[in-house]
Amino acid sequence: MISTDVARELLARWDAQQERYAFQREERFDVICGVLKAFDVSGPVVDLGCGPGSLAARIALHIPDAQPIGVDADPFLLALGKAAYPGVEFVQAMIGDAGWERCLEPYSAPSAVVSSTALHYPSTSVLGAIYRDLARLLPTGAVLINADMFPLSCAILDTAASALPGQDWIGEDWNSWWESVQRDPRVAAALSARARTALPEGGDNGLSAEAHITLMQIAGFRAVGEVWRHGRSAVIVAAR
Repeated sequence: MISTDVARELLARWDAQQERYAFQREERFDVICGVLKAFDVSGPVVDLGCGPGSLAARIALHIPDAQPIGVDADPFLLALGKAAYPGVEFVQAMIGDAGWERCLEPYSAPSAVVSSTALHYPSTSVLGAIYRDLARLLPTGAVLINADMFPLSCAILDTAASALPGQDWIGEDWNSWWESVQRDPRVAAALSARARTALPEGGDNGLSAEAHITLMQIAGFRAVGEVWRHGRSAVIVAAR
């Protein structure tokens, strides 16, 4: 069991190091919440690859009628989220595995699915299957939002986008955060569950926003496009 104070301390550092990998992260979160409000979202909102629930918690804060449900494979990050964010439901599942969406059966049909800095891990074929699963899961009028760092299709422009001011981050990174957590006796018991769990390997499918948009359209989403971008950081919205 992780105490609320310990979880909040570790998550403050988590959010800080995530800025290294999700440029303009807080602005992106604001954009996502703005899109959800524009679609008049209420009820279940599923956050895919939620980690400890940073985005889901902001949705709970800014959209009172939403019921955020965070889905992730990592039991330790889910434990941090449960301790820190009582307004969020957390579900453990390996997104992309056959039948993964059955983890949502206890809930009513979601009015939205969101994801931030998570859907660059699956291979193109697995990601296409995930989008097809979501097209079946979401009712007409629901919305899918994917925020991530998308490489630009043009190599020259991608190099320019990668050189924007503010991306030369100095401070704790992903590896040093995890190394510190592994040494923290306050969370040793919670980490044992993670050690027993098969987790996806890190990586990046390298897909541009245009490639994601194409996969969403093939899956059956009717209106798909970017609504915000800053360099590589972008938000894609797909209406069902």
